Amino acid sequence: MTKKYCIFDEYVSRDEFVTCEQIGHTDQFQDEVYAAARKLCVDNNYKTILDIGCGSAFKLIKYFRDKRFVGLDLEPNLGHIRDKYPLYDFRESDFNKPPKEKFDLIICSDVIEHLLDPDDLLKFISQIDYKHLVLSTPERNTIQELQRSFGWDVKTNGPPHNLMHVREWSFKELSEYLDEFKLTEIEFTEKDTKIKVSKNNVSINNQAAPNIQNDLSAKNLAPNKSSVNIGIEITSPIIGTAYHSPEPGAKKFVEVGKKIKKGDTVMIVEAMKTMNHVPSTSDGVVKEICVEDGQPVEFGQTIIILE
Repeated sequence: MTKKYCIFDEYVSRDEFVTCEQIGHTDQFQDEVYAAARKLCVDNNYKTILDIGCGSAFKLIKYFRDKRFVGLDLEPNLGHIRDKYPLYDFRESDFNKPPKEKFDLIICSDVIEHLLDPDDLLKFISQIDYKHLVLSTPERNTIQELQRSFGWDVKTNGPPHNLMHVREWSFKELSEYLDEFKLTEIEFTEKDTKIKVSKNNVSINNQAAPNIQNDLSAKNLAPNKSSVNIGIEITSPIIGTAYHSPEPGAKKFVEVGKKIKKGDTVMIVEAMKTMNHVPSTSDGVVKEICVEDGQPVEFGQTIIILE
């Protein structure tokens, strides 16, 4: 039996495309991919960007509004972002007709795992004239290990636990798959489950999610240090990204001075597109919120202090 998309023979992919109506915090997913791509642009003085599957376009504009960029997506999402950002170049693409322009950088962030036939995407990319490609996708072994730590029933041989994912690759499998399309010089970053790909002998900086201080005022990713770290500490149960509210613009779970009870949600920590509610471990009053909204956090890092 021939391996399909270089995934091991026994693996079961989904045979249908599933969408998700709940879009809370989609603007924050894969922010570190765009941050890394931004650094790549700064280091190499890149000026032209193509984002394949640009989604809400929030991250594209956040990091590249000083560059010339094109965002590709499908309807009805395309209509929404054109209405919201009428001054930018957004186009519809079903991978049949590649753009004629040359691009310094292509971003394809967590797209490939959603496609019924990812060959179409890689053939499409192969027809574009570009210097660097930054491609990300959840690494199967890493994401399955994380999901099992939540007590979920995860099938090693698929299909993916995430209903929106058609299939997921291991590092080795994706490396082999990309190599079939001559996307060489592959660099893996296992901690963040990201894969960067380049061609045409252009080197890649060995940083997956760098701290960036640039003209776009990207957030410092270093954890905040509490000046008064005395009280009952609530810590993050996993590595991920902390959010103060259930969705952008919504009321925060807690504020300084608020009385809360044991079990109340104090924050969400997102990991692998899963929103994990962090409950208070005690009754008390919120004394300090130790992390910023959208800040990466480590396992065991203090996020709230109660008194």
